[in-house]
Amino acid sequence: MKYVWKTYMNKINFYPNKILYLTNILIFQVEDLEHKFDQNLILLKMKSYIMACGAEQVGPLIQHTIRGITEFGDSYVRIEFILQCSKYISAPE
Repeated sequence: MKYVWKTYMNKINFYPNKILYLTNILIFQVEDLEHKFDQNLILLKMKSYIMACGAEQVGPLIQHTIRGITEFGDSYVRIEFILQCSKYISAPE
C-alpha cells in the first residue's frame, strides 16, 4: 500500500513500516483538545520563531496525531505540528 503526498516541490512517498527521519525540527504539541485552537495562529508563531532564530523552513508541515489510553483507562488524543528547519534551533524558553 503506497501513500503519496504531493506539493509544489518533489513528492514525498510514504510506505508502510518505513521510518521518516527528520533533523532540526520544531514541534508544537496540542494536548488539550477540549478547548478550540487556531491552527493558522500556531503555524504563524512557529514560522516566526524559526525566522527569528535565523533559520528557514525546510519541507512541508507534518501533522502527527497520537491516540492512546492512560493508566487510569481514560482515552486521550494529542496533535503535533512539525516543521523542519534549515539549521539547529535551541529549545524555546
